Amino acid sequence: MYQQNHLSITESYAHFCGFNLWNSNCTSPQGINGERIKNMKKLVYLIIFFLLTAPFSAYGAETELVKIHSAVNNNNVQIYMTFQDVPAFRQIQKGKRIDVVLETLLSNSEPINYPVDDKVVKFLTLQKQEETILSFFLRYTPQKYKITRQDDTTLVLDILLGNQFTKTYPELSSKLQGLTIVTQQGADFANPFISNPYAKNWRSFFSRYTPEIPTTAPLHFSVPPFPIIDFLPDITSSDILQDDVFTMAVEELWEDMIPSLQLRIQRQVEPETKKLLALTLGEILFRAGDFENSFKQLYLLNDKYGDEYVGIAASYLLAHLRAEHEDIHLADFAFRNLDQHTDDQFKLSPFIYLSQIESGLATGQLERVYDLLQKDDIALPSKLALLKELRQSDYWFAAGDLVKAYVGYQLFDEKSILDSQPFSLNGYCNTLYIQKKFE
Repeated sequence: MYQQNHLSITESYAHFCGFNLWNSNCTSPQGINGERIKNMKKLVYLIIFFLLTAPFSAYGAETELVKIHSAVNNNNVQIYMTFQDVPAFRQIQKGKRIDVVLETLLSNSEPINYPVDDKVVKFLTLQKQEETILSFFLRYTPQKYKITRQDDTTLVLDILLGNQFTKTYPELSSKLQGLTIVTQQGADFANPFISNPYAKNWRSFFSRYTPEIPTTAPLHFSVPPFPIIDFLPDITSSDILQDDVFTMAVEELWEDMIPSLQLRIQRQVEPETKKLLALTLGEILFRAGDFENSFKQLYLLNDKYGDEYVGIAASYLLAHLRAEHEDIHLADFAFRNLDQHTDDQFKLSPFIYLSQIESGLATGQLERVYDLLQKDDIALPSKLALLKELRQSDYWFAAGDLVKAYVGYQLFDEKSILDSQPFSLNGYCNTLYIQKKFE
């Protein structure tokens, strides 16, 4: 009985699906069972095929985004998206970005263009798996937004825009449920076409505009007059050097002085006089521009007599050599180290002090230069006092205090000193140019 009922149910389902489980040509039970098994296998395969393909065909229904446009007012944007058929959707906000996620693919053959502006600053689309994401990037985080289905073909994304105030005070803006910045009438001076001084008379540009032309000039360090041994305590150069040396020094015949002085050093037996002559030879080589030989001569004197005035004077000339031929920062370091040797008895102290000011200017250490210029504990000879006055104007120019620099240069009476200083002339000419003193 059970077997007969079971066969009846199977036959009914098979006939419903279009299969005949009985074969009229099979009369034996064995034939009937074999044919039935074959038909049952076909039925199972058909059911599996239907189950596998049905979901994909249902999910794969694409639509086309026919049109996308927006309506904008001061603090609100409405974005209209028109489809063939509105698909299922959801929305996601991530900071300044709002994503409209469509649960289907778009069939558009051309890229989707949305006209961005200063409110919606960027638009992107992304298709992945079986979804399409429409991303709208805003200038500020929105205060509020919602997306609604207007009809069978249209979605509307309604955005209450953020602004500078909602960005600065997010808690307050959330309590007030939407803040609007009042539009102020007036010129937008951030616009270069408005703030430009030639906006109302552009022809004046050709007669009035002058580009900034930065110029530089080397700084010539102040050197004491020849011979340097005159600035050592208890030394008189006329007692050490012959008259012809002074005559040639006036004419700056430095190289002509070297052979006779070297011969005197070789013949000299008195140690103190020999040291002074050796220092004078190093100075003459320095003034002749012989860097290599003057460096050797002065280095040996400084190394051997570093704690004596002869060695200090040699170290001072070595610093000048470095300033002219090596790194200016090495020279500045050497001038700094000489500070411990300055005193009222050492007549070279004012020159060391002035050289420290000059090396500070050359290396751009303006705070240090300012501090040095305020010092008044070193008595300066008249010429050095004038040079310090000139370096004060140089400091003002380097520090950007151009009015003070202009006045300082104008009041400096010793034009011969000014004309011999390229660094100062550069500053003076720049201040004249800025003051439009072209004559």
